[in-house]
Amino acid sequence: MTSHLLNPSRLLLFIMAGLIFILGICLVWEFTIDDAFISFRYARNLADSGTLEYNPGTGNPVEGYSNFLWVAIHAVIIKLGMNPETSTKYLGTASLLLIALSLYLFPLVANYRIKIIMALTLLFIPAGYFHAVSGLETAFYALLLFLSFSLLMLAVIKEKPAAPVLPMVNLILALTRPEGVLIGLLSFAVLWRSGKTAADKKRTTLWFTLLYFTPCLIYFIWRWSYFGTFFPNTFYVKVGYPGAGLVWALESLTLISPFIILLISRHFILGHNDYSRKPIMLGVLFIATSLFIYPFSAPMMDYLERFLFPAIPLFIALAGITVEAMIKRRPSLSGGESRAIAVLFIILIFPMACQSDDYAYFTFYGQNLKSGPAALGKTLAQLDIPSEYCKVALVHAGAIPYYSGWETIDLVGLNDEIIAARDRDLADYLADRRPGLFILYSEKGTFEDCRGLPFNEEQVSRWKLNHTPLGKIAWSKEYFLIVYVESGLPQEIRNKISEGIGKVETLSRTRIFPEPGLSSALKYYRERLNSLLK
Repeated sequence: MTSHLLNPSRLLLFIMAGLIFILGICLVWEFTIDDAFISFRYARNLADSGTLEYNPGTGNPVEGYSNFLWVAIHAVIIKLGMNPETSTKYLGTASLLLIALSLYLFPLVANYRIKIIMALTLLFIPAGYFHAVSGLETAFYALLLFLSFSLLMLAVIKEKPAAPVLPMVNLILALTRPEGVLIGLLSFAVLWRSGKTAADKKRTTLWFTLLYFTPCLIYFIWRWSYFGTFFPNTFYVKVGYPGAGLVWALESLTLISPFIILLISRHFILGHNDYSRKPIMLGVLFIATSLFIYPFSAPMMDYLERFLFPAIPLFIALAGITVEAMIKRRPSLSGGESRAIAVLFIILIFPMACQSDDYAYFTFYGQNLKSGPAALGKTLAQLDIPSEYCKVALVHAGAIPYYSGWETIDLVGLNDEIIAARDRDLADYLADRRPGLFILYSEKGTFEDCRGLPFNEEQVSRWKLNHTPLGKIAWSKEYFLIVYVESGLPQEIRNKISEGIGKVETLSRTRIFPEPGLSSALKYYRERLNSLLK
């Protein structure tokens, strides 16, 4: 393999791929998703006060995140005096690059040209660049998932020793996202069953008990005693919507349909000579386990197929195994054959890569977030008002609470157990909490069209009698933050809040938002590319 890497044409290809990678990251660098600031808020509170709370000091911690290790990492970053919004982009970028490298080094594919094509295929998916800089754990989780998959394949197919590394990777995976626990259980079951002797099975049980089951149990007991719930609060908000989960599953099947067709056709082409059958079946089981929970939930914030994306490198690896089996492991390929395989892989990812409407929208998302929610949060932080009035109820629980530092009631319920459970009259609950400010949303930019209150129409009408419309802040050309203030607040407090909201509203009115669509996005990328090359 070293000779392949030292080949001048190979080196040139890797350099060009690296330049494309860096360029892709730079073009989308400004993108940060609002939900990332939920993790940042928990991380900041952990760094500052040593408590995992969304609203510190309330004495009622809520597990409103689903990425514990990601939060812990960013708490360390904040403690070291670094900016989490920037540091997270470097972590995500490194993760995406390591996935591409891992695809090249994937042990079940021997042909180096197929390895190169596999690695480059990942970099042809624009969504990967967005996920790398989004601020969430998507790319990091995808890396861990692929490492776990590769180690399991090495152990089962190549019969290489996987312990103690595999249970350690599975532990990190489980601490990064709750569904990672299922991968650890699957890895143990498959590895134990593949053991040829009683000693092999005993060794597998020992390592997983020491490095996976015991740490997971300790963590679970701690989080249950700390938060008081069996599952993260996000689970109770998202799970139980089979209709939404079914829609997600059907859309995901459409996107990965070329991979499915390839894997099914493999059986008819290779027949009884299909030595790739075992790794393919194991890979399909691994992917199904990693995606198991989503069809039974409402995958919120599934932008650019965020929940499907970690499985894409696994599909690429299975495609590499399949293609290599089809060409019967020939040691070398002609240039024409290599190009044909490259075209095949591009076809495989074509549906995933060509979500033009989503790319166009999220191209400007980062800029819009800074001029809308982030600017509003920073303005609220600067208001000179007593802390007892710094309480807001809102739908978008990321940048505004993070930058403002205000006590926040999350109307979606991710960070609020009462709203998540919906077993109490929420109108009475909010009346008891008495937030002075409500930040709702509208797609038309009118107070009449505002949405986000977890009430029925009669309750909304009663609520409006006690709250005064204050401002409309444009988040984008077709999405607005609608601000209400409680009518019973002291006039001096209302005036200060109104003045601050007015400044942000004025700035949002003067901003020229690009027309939604792919042409505006391409124009933006041309301009950004020119500025980067200057």
